[in-house]
Amino acid sequence: MCGIAGIYSNKANINSNTYIGKMLDSISHRGPDDEGQFYDNKINLALGMRRLTIVDKFGGIQPMYSKDNRYVLIFNGEIVNANELRKNLVSKNISFQSSHSDTEVLLNLLIHEGIDSIYKLNGMFAFAFYDTKKKTIVLARDRSGIKNLYYYIDENIFIFSSEIKSFFNLNLIKFEINKQSVFDYLSLMYLPRSTTVFEKINKLDPGKYIIKNFENNTIKTNEYFNLFFKSEKKISINEWKERIITTFANSLERWSMSDCPYTCSLSGGLDSSSIVALLGKLNKKIDTFSLGFSQIEENRYNELLNARLISNKFKTKHTEVILNPKQLVEDLDDIAFSMEEPYGGGVPSWLLFKNISQNYKVVFTGTGADEIFGSYGKWRRLKLYSYLQLPSNNNFIFEKLFFNRSIDKRGYYFNDKIKRNFLRQEYRYLKNTSHTLFDIYEECNSNDPIDKVTYLDFKTQLNNEFLNMTDKFSMAHSLEARPPFLDNEMINLMLMMPSNIRTSFRDIKYLLRYSLKEYLPNTIITGPKKGFEIPLEFWLRNDLKELILYYFSPKYLKEQNIFSENILEKLILPYLNDNKGYGNKTMIWGLLMFQIWYNKFKLENILN
Repeated sequence: MCGIAGIYSNKANINSNTYIGKMLDSISHRGPDDEGQFYDNKINLALGMRRLTIVDKFGGIQPMYSKDNRYVLIFNGEIVNANELRKNLVSKNISFQSSHSDTEVLLNLLIHEGIDSIYKLNGMFAFAFYDTKKKTIVLARDRSGIKNLYYYIDENIFIFSSEIKSFFNLNLIKFEINKQSVFDYLSLMYLPRSTTVFEKINKLDPGKYIIKNFENNTIKTNEYFNLFFKSEKKISINEWKERIITTFANSLERWSMSDCPYTCSLSGGLDSSSIVALLGKLNKKIDTFSLGFSQIEENRYNELLNARLISNKFKTKHTEVILNPKQLVEDLDDIAFSMEEPYGGGVPSWLLFKNISQNYKVVFTGTGADEIFGSYGKWRRLKLYSYLQLPSNNNFIFEKLFFNRSIDKRGYYFNDKIKRNFLRQEYRYLKNTSHTLFDIYEECNSNDPIDKVTYLDFKTQLNNEFLNMTDKFSMAHSLEARPPFLDNEMINLMLMMPSNIRTSFRDIKYLLRYSLKEYLPNTIITGPKKGFEIPLEFWLRNDLKELILYYFSPKYLKEQNIFSENILEKLILPYLNDNKGYGNKTMIWGLLMFQIWYNKFKLENILN
């Protein structure tokens, strides 16, 4: 696991060699074990990487070069089917220098089978592959978006990195806020598109690669993977159960590849418990970590008892991390800086990863299971409407039945109408967030609302919120987080499952639950979905109240010039005083996290 970066300029007064070191220093947390750089002074290109050593310490040193030095690779991630790919390449008389480096497998695959062979890769990755002869570079990202890759391009420079931080200290970019991103954030509490909160800085979409030709100054984007639903309707539920267990066990076997000890984030819910259970079936010993809360008012949020139950059943070495509100407040600035962009979701994983990283380099997470097996039931109202055989493929119906659901029913936060009341004039006349989501929803090849919502979640919340947060929080502590539910074969299996088999109105994760009955205690099988939540209401009205009042004071709002000053009287104060109004705990939390992000980046002299 690594951080990668690169910079090119066609201007004589910008020497890329002098900048690459600064870029790598900014992401040193992603790779504290090693560093490497490459220069092509003929075109003023510099590439670099920071490495967290997980597999083949000596054989995986980067940048990695072809035998003739024509090709150069810098690579962040893990190719979990590297052994299979290596055997196939060896059968074609292609030799290897290392014993089991997945980086060398990737390099040889790209050299001998071409860029189109990217579709064969299973795992999590972002890489840059440079051809010194043709003067072209390929940037690519994995199917689900587990690993990030950002880039900036104008007529003079081309910059890319695993994190936006690499761009901050170069003094080559003017960092301006993308107003559409702020508008979208208030509805979602994350940013749904490849555009970031900074103008002209973009994120490469999952399942895509770009080719930059430095000689003719062109750039081209290609898609090598997209979700395509093709239901297999003749398979019985018991056969689906066997396929799920077999496929997931094989996934865990692949994702367990490591030269380091690994652990599992165990919430006590179905997803993480299934990882521990099936690793036990494979006779793989694993340690587990769970998060709980210290105050009596927060006991309803704890899942420690379920986690202990799983730990005892499968005899794991178990550690409980107890979170105190003061720890969260102390780390909020670091959390905001780590995320780089506004994020209003839950942050418990920060402290969990912080503790795990003291003794481990690899942790398993259950991320992706919700999207594969039910998407939290967000599709229910659209599905009911489809039974009436009325047309549903328009913005109005989508907005009414999906986007404007109440938050307690897995809805979004500010709807497009309400948030305009709390923004300054220049932020109001932007594309509706509901329309952006509907456009993605309509890209799906299936007409089934369940499939279409699954598609939407994969394209937005999964990669731009959950995977983004997991990557940033884990790598901030030099920890590699692996989501085995997002193995290629697991995703392919999901795409074959008829929607009425993999989920149901009464039981959102019906098929996964049915498949795991013989492996997990009944308490886990029958338990409701809780989520990894923090006791927001208690914290916001107590430990964080003073901070909220500061960030939404008339003076601060006027200087910031994003939110209208009526947000304090109409939204913030009614909530803090427990009066009726628009606001609820998740809205206030999301607003607070935006302000913390803004303040941190303002103080760092990043925002102009």
